[in-house]
Amino acid sequence: MTASTRTVCGCHSNFYGVLVTDHSVRDKFLLTGGCKSFRYRSLTGVSDTIKWQDVDVQPACSLFYLMRINELMGQILSTRSLRTFVLRQGRLTQGQAKNLQDYWDRVGIDVGTQTINPADYFDRKAPVWLEIGFGNGESLVEMAAANPQINFLAIEVHLPGVGHVLGEIAGRDIRNVRLIRYDAVEILDKFLSPASLDRIMLFFPDPWPKKRHHKRRIVNEEFTRLMRRVLTPGGIFHTATDWPPYADHIDAVMQQCEFFDRLETDGEIVSSRPLTKFEQRGVNLGHPVADLVYRLQ
Repeated sequence: MTASTRTVCGCHSNFYGVLVTDHSVRDKFLLTGGCKSFRYRSLTGVSDTIKWQDVDVQPACSLFYLMRINELMGQILSTRSLRTFVLRQGRLTQGQAKNLQDYWDRVGIDVGTQTINPADYFDRKAPVWLEIGFGNGESLVEMAAANPQINFLAIEVHLPGVGHVLGEIAGRDIRNVRLIRYDAVEILDKFLSPASLDRIMLFFPDPWPKKRHHKRRIVNEEFTRLMRRVLTPGGIFHTATDWPPYADHIDAVMQQCEFFDRLETDGEIVSSRPLTKFEQRGVNLGHPVADLVYRLQ
């Protein structure tokens, strides 16, 4: 590559680049770096270090188009002003970027304007369980492997987590999982077909412990109405938290809903949730874990 064919949108971040010649993709790579130089990591095997002064810094050009890795999916993650999540821009590894390139089209569901009927994205008819905020996908992968008779839909906005779980799904040849990268509240509100889910799982959501942040907690009256819309009659809502005040908050919200009944939490539903490293670390520190289970009437 010569300096005239290199164009960069910015620095101090991860970038996903595509070298295009005559409208054909010639190479795909990940760029990382700071203010003096960056590392060219080709996903096809070539690597090099290039100084910023050797690069023509422009928004784009006809030979070399570069975009931030956060925009790889080509979508906005939320249109709501008050969000229940903070988008953590952790470092995306080369392996995670390659997983996104290789496996997203097979496992991912792009969000546009169309209604998402989960059954349309699986090659068989089966109950559909939704996990909201799967993180790095540890519990998701274990549940999907242990329950091949279930179709799993999972939502996460954190791109490194999506890249990581794509590698796990491909490496273990798990075929009953589909992923969405978007605001879960909007997915429940605007995109999922009514009565299309048999279970919703929300494990260790952000408790937003400061009082001024309580309005960002995902479990609220609106959330219960959205769950009622997308769950089938008799559908299950299963949540877990290691923050006791948040457990009290969740139960208070759910008890106010006349269309949900609380179930005992020592049965098969709770045991279906794998023990993750995150949870084990909290248990070792003495954090009590509360599982709360509710059934839609």
